[in-house]
Amino acid sequence: MTDALDDLVLKMQDEIYEQTRQDFGQKFLDHWTDPRHMGELENPSTEASLTGSCGDRISMTLKISGDSIEQIRFVTTGCGPSIACSDTACELAEGKDLETAAAMEGRDILEVLPRIPEDKQHCAHLAARTIREAISCYWKKIL
Repeated sequence: MTDALDDLVLKMQDEIYEQTRQDFGQKFLDHWTDPRHMGELENPSTEASLTGSCGDRISMTLKISGDSIEQIRFVTTGCGPSIACSDTACELAEGKDLETAAAMEGRDILEVLPRIPEDKQHCAHLAARTIREAISCYWKKIL
């Protein structure tokens, strides 16, 4: 019984992943199923947490070296688009200077993940705002 149930679950998961890939694209699927920046950094230089209008919460921790983001990680209570957008935002910001990262907008994330439905695009804007907030907190701390 267990093998049959395991097989059924794996088949269903494969079907969900394939449908997601078709609907949202391969990049979305990669960032959702294998986020490379998920987690929290110990002793971050700065951090921020914001809650969107839908109730999703994104928290980001950043390690800053000089004037650049050395590492960035996120945690979210949100849906698949929230995970994919947060991971993409971190990918776009990591290694960048603070001015460049602070200029990131939701549309920059949506350029990487262009097939996110309109009703989920707020996740990209929330992820970008969270990075900007973390950088703003850092600037306030050092100035």
